[in-house]
Amino acid sequence: MRIWLIALLSLPCVINAGDCGCEDVEEQLKRERAEDAKVHGCRTCTKNWGINENACPSVGYECNTAWTFTTNVLHTTDSCTCMEVRCAGTARLAFKGKLVNKMRCNNSEWFVGEEMADPVVCAKPCDTGVCPVSTPKPASADFNPLKVSAANGERNCATAGCEPNNGMTIMNADGTPLVPIADSITEVKCSSEGWKIGENMFQYVMCNASPCGPTKCPVKVAGSAMTSGEVFPLTVTGNGKECATATCPGEYVRMNSDGTVLGPLEAGALTCQEDGTWKDLDSTPRPLVMCKQPSCVNNCDREPPIAQMLPPGTPLNQAVRKDCSFSCPTGQTMFRVLAGYPTTIESAQCALPDGGGYLVSPAQRVTQIGCFMCDLPDGSFDFGAEPTDPKGIVANCVLTCNEGDTLKYRDSSDVDSPWTTVARLYRQLLLTSGLWYDDANDLSLERHTVRCFPKDE
Repeated sequence: MRIWLIALLSLPCVINAGDCGCEDVEEQLKRERAEDAKVHGCRTCTKNWGINENACPSVGYECNTAWTFTTNVLHTTDSCTCMEVRCAGTARLAFKGKLVNKMRCNNSEWFVGEEMADPVVCAKPCDTGVCPVSTPKPASADFNPLKVSAANGERNCATAGCEPNNGMTIMNADGTPLVPIADSITEVKCSSEGWKIGENMFQYVMCNASPCGPTKCPVKVAGSAMTSGEVFPLTVTGNGKECATATCPGEYVRMNSDGTVLGPLEAGALTCQEDGTWKDLDSTPRPLVMCKQPSCVNNCDREPPIAQMLPPGTPLNQAVRKDCSFSCPTGQTMFRVLAGYPTTIESAQCALPDGGGYLVSPAQRVTQIGCFMCDLPDGSFDFGAEPTDPKGIVANCVLTCNEGDTLKYRDSSDVDSPWTTVARLYRQLLLTSGLWYDDANDLSLERHTVRCFPKDE
């Protein structure tokens, strides 16, 4: 009975915490927590940690001090969560030459494990298995997979080369050749963005099966004769390990290096040589040769059909024919129809008798051409990126970059997807807007995936 009485007498103090000095205790706890956060804080680190490429692993990885970091989000309602830092995207954090999972904040300093994290850097793999040795779609017998050497103490990333004197070719994803690599380059280096050649990155590179294959000798000489339609490229046939041959459906012409016609050439099939020149049947060197455009034939002596424009029922305007060539009125651009959408072409000529239609640039045979106003004015083109980024140039619905800059695109919005380098992109008109089209890889591109890069990037 006495114990119950003592408990009842104590009850008012429990109910009225203020009467017992509990507020003073709570204030003291707050001061202790603040002092603890100051001395042992794991949420008070600044974002000014040291970054240095010397922290990069020496074998199998590349590092870049410009690659970004990401920190976890701290909430005021969750005081038990400490600050952490990782590398953004697919990159991994590197510290003292090793990959680590994260940095953590402790005592207002950044730590990796039990060591102070200074400096660190973001790393991405670049060893064997990262860069493809061949194209997704099999290439012809004129091209072989790269021969890859793994990263070692002498090179931090994998490298690749080919048989001596055979050379390499930059390839499209569909297995077709894009552009040959200069003979002086005998090795390419893997990076997280593809094969590095000079300062540029390319997704697909393969070995030439022969030192005189289809990419060794020139098939065209850019200049006024090709632009006007007076000449067109040689038709090249690869032969695997044998030297490539070239033919014309009509007559050959010798070309000057400036793209003008030097004169006619009587020859049969031409054979490519290891020195990059063509030779005819009597072994006479023919450095620069193209095909002469034949005279107009009946199937081109008619007005071109009218292709349909968007919205449905709105036609493209009639292209104007003069001799074997077609053009558009001033202020209009020539288009062909691709997947139902008008896509820019640079020129159109009469096709050869076998099949009819029109030979257009980029080099394809089409059945419908027409003229319409481009949805973009000629001049500078803003990609909508950073204000300091280089602008593009639109001319007659064709996108290029200023001299010294490089035009590149991603085929997805993934920030880690590789950039593909192209010389130009063609406008493709939609109902209310437009896309950019890469004719070499048959890709339609959203605006935000296309950019001009400075030459040194």
